[in-house]
Amino acid sequence: MRNETRQIQDAGVHCVPPDLPRNNYLKHYKKNTHLSDKVKNMNKLKILLPIGLALILGSIFLYSYSLKKAPEQNTAAGHGDPAASDVKKLTGRWKRLDGAYVIAIARTAQNGILDAAYFNPKPINITRSLFMNKDGQIKVFIELNDEGYPGSEYTLTYYPDEDILKGKYFHGGLKKYFEVMFVRIKNEK
Repeated sequence: MRNETRQIQDAGVHCVPPDLPRNNYLKHYKKNTHLSDKVKNMNKLKILLPIGLALILGSIFLYSYSLKKAPEQNTAAGHGDPAASDVKKLTGRWKRLDGAYVIAIARTAQNGILDAAYFNPKPINITRSLFMNKDGQIKVFIELNDEGYPGSEYTLTYYPDEDILKGKYFHGGLKKYFEVMFVRIKNEK
């Protein structure tokens, strides 16, 4: 019976010999596993360990990069700041002057998050929409992520005297920046 077990193991198949109780299988396997099998397992570990480490480090890098890419948030509503009262003026529908692009802002939250939608003319998925009060000006950041808009984003400044949003649009597909301006849509029917 021992010779049969050895032949089966040499063929690369590990099974419990009929005369060996099941609870002693691990002891039997450890004792009768060839050194070459252990070396093969170590070689697999040497390959998989750097791959796993690279995946973990890559994930950490991408996460930290995404945090750096978002605009700095000094204050959301900026309590006591003159621009804080202008934050409420962000709500409404804004049309880009060079096309049928529309930003609809339903609400502004004190934590700096905008409840916003984007249309061209169909709805486009928004990943993030934020505002902040930086240097006395209200900044708006909207990140798009939809078909035709991978990684595209708006970084705009609100000018209350003119009631416009003006800034840059980064087209993720083309990897180019464009100067853009949005005006408030008034008296919609």
